[in-house]
Amino acid sequence: MTKKFLAAAAAISSLVGGLAAGTVAPASASETATVCDQSHLCMWEDTYYRGDQYLNIYMEAEANIGTVGEIDGWDGDNEISSLSNGTRFSIALYDGDGGTGERLRCYSPRLDVPIVIPNDRAESYKVLAYNGC
Repeated sequence: MTKKFLAAAAAISSLVGGLAAGTVAPASASETATVCDQSHLCMWEDTYYRGDQYLNIYMEAEANIGTVGEIDGWDGDNEISSLSNGTRFSIALYDGDGGTGERLRCYSPRLDVPIVIPNDRAESYKVLAYNGC
């Protein structure tokens, strides 16, 4: 057997074993484009971009920096579990309305986040400069 064949067999075995155990890691941001369209910020109710999509906002202009947005809807706030930042801006999540309260996390531009931690706490977001995190 060739080294290539053995390497391929090992990779398939690892993938099948990972699927059975539920431990296969998602593709990294460098391997794929963002889940959300370019220049859009998207947020979903469930992990891995499933469930209701509560946000799909286009942002391209520098004027967006400093904008504070609400995660609206009866179930929208406090329910965000995944996020895709297809914009060229950093995005900070807050646990209070209007960008108040605890800053939960800050996400770099063009980044997919299949599991937002802390889960189900975000109420609002703020648009920051490219390296604002």
